[in-house]
Amino acid sequence: MVGSFPYNYTRDQPLREVEIRTKGKEGRPATVLKAPLASWNADNGAWIFQDAELLDLRAVLGDEVEMPKFQVLPSPHIITDFPETPWQIVKPGLKEEYLGIPELQSWLKENRDKHWAPRRAYLTQWHYRWAQPWLCLVVILLAAPLGIVFTRRGAAGGIAIAVFLSAGMLIAAEISLSLGDAGYFSPALAAWGTNLVFTLIALALLYRRLRGRPIYQSIMDHIPLRSEG
Repeated sequence: MVGSFPYNYTRDQPLREVEIRTKGKEGRPATVLKAPLASWNADNGAWIFQDAELLDLRAVLGDEVEMPKFQVLPSPHIITDFPETPWQIVKPGLKEEYLGIPELQSWLKENRDKHWAPRRAYLTQWHYRWAQPWLCLVVILLAAPLGIVFTRRGAAGGIAIAVFLSAGMLIAAEISLSLGDAGYFSPALAAWGTNLVFTLIALALLYRRLRGRPIYQSIMDHIPLRSEG
């Protein structure tokens, strides 16, 4: 348990109000370690606790009477056999959209055989992390044909369409991710589907522009509310 996790965590910033509970072989509570400050050494994986206190629940007095044993540990107290890293401690409290590729991959690996774990949402976000950089390329493909002008008309109409399509792409991406989390789409399709659809739209617009066919005027001609005169 961590009471406070530093914003924009770095190696030099400690965790605050740390409490570590361990269990014995039979699953019964064994020890409780509390410390106001704790830091992790990335070089050797050691945990360093400041002003730590240890409560040993396994202590037994005479006649088999259990009595917790309280102990103030030397400061700093260093433990080298804890396998957890800071991000492994804090990530269970974070939603999947706030995790990066290493954290998502680690979570999926750790919960591979657990049926209760919401793997679909994490797998969707994992695919989306790889799909996100390609959104920039799709935006360029959308903007390129709409910015090419062969006549004296300005490019304002094409720019307006490009902005509209880019906004629609972002909205479609969020809807697709929600459908993927809910199980209506596969994780890969939910993450990459928006890129695929808008890439096809961009290629169609580029083909039309290279053939010399107007884009903005063609769209305006199909708007029923356009005034006749």
